[in-house]
Amino acid sequence: MNARTALALTLASASLMLGGCETLGLGDSASAATAGDLGLSLNNGEKWQLDDISRNAMATLNELVDGAKLDSLESAAALGDKLKATVADMMNTTTLAGAAREQLDTFVGKFTPTLDSLAGAANLEAAQGALAQIKTMLASFNSVFQ
Repeated sequence: MNARTALALTLASASLMLGGCETLGLGDSASAATAGDLGLSLNNGEKWQLDDISRNAMATLNELVDGAKLDSLESAAALGDKLKATVADMMNTTTLAGAAREQLDTFVGKFTPTLDSLAGAANLEAAQGALAQIKTMLASFNSVFQ
């Protein structure tokens, strides 16, 4: 794990301990997680270009979320763990650099606590809320990256 990834994961964990999504400014509504709320912006009016590693990882995240069926806390924990593993692998292997990498790091720093909320949800309603936020966050990511 490189220093940037370690820092992003540390900051994400700290945000979760300090209040999770409330600390991130996402509030109670998944619809609040716009690209701007996540600290993401376009690259001079254009989408940022992902490397193949990150593009494939994000496609995997979208597929896992789109096909998700949360019918138990166990299924929520399993999905959260799969999503976290995919993100960790992406961050450890991506070749993105410069401003595009900084945008990716910003996203992951705010995305990871929501994955943790899904994996550790105390009840099915909380898990479904976390999944809704994850879907909105991925849509926001997809609006600034390709």
